[in-house]
Amino acid sequence: GASGTLIGARSSLARDVFVSRRRFQSVGYQIDGVLGYLPGLRIGPIVGPELAVAIAEREHARHAPSNILAIIQLFHTQLEHRGERWALRAGAARQPSRVQGWQHVPLIQGTPLVHLTGPDGRVVVGMIDTGATGSFVVPPTAEGTYRLLAEDGSVVLGVPADDEVDWQAMRMGGHDVQVVIGMDVLTSRDWRLSCYEGLWAIAPRAR
Repeated sequence: GASGTLIGARSSLARDVFVSRRRFQSVGYQIDGVLGYLPGLRIGPIVGPELAVAIAEREHARHAPSNILAIIQLFHTQLEHRGERWALRAGAARQPSRVQGWQHVPLIQGTPLVHLTGPDGRVVVGMIDTGATGSFVVPPTAEGTYRLLAEDGSVVLGVPADDEVDWQAMRMGGHDVQVVIGMDVLTSRDWRLSCYEGLWAIAPRAR
């Protein structure tokens, strides 16, 4: 869900960062620090060279993470949740973005964002965020259950956003994010996310 890569100042990766004097403050959770440059990062067989990063001046904790890999570094990869297993694929290891018998949700081009329909029928922007433990709204968006629709107009799932955060605003790719789709929803179904294809394939609900 993050638009920029964040590294905790006490992380072992921070030792390899060339640090600038330019400071930053994140949107959403208020995190201060400085900008920098990481020559390379490896996740299994996936290599990310020459990454712009931010060094967070706080310690990493599960409830307050400071080591976050941004969507811009993962945009070319395919993320899949199936059962209790997660897979991150790149290059030739990627599988078809469409899966027969699954429903397909279009993404807002160039982002991990989708359109959701609210209880009042209003269409809002939702962000797929594997870093959020639960789903919530960004004020002044009203709490409630938001519907995710497939490209054929059928309802795929409901997003119970019954909580809100104390943020002024949240933007990604030029869009105001009104609902965050967290792990409470993301772990409830099998799915395959192919951001580079602009498609989110979601399996039917298990019977």
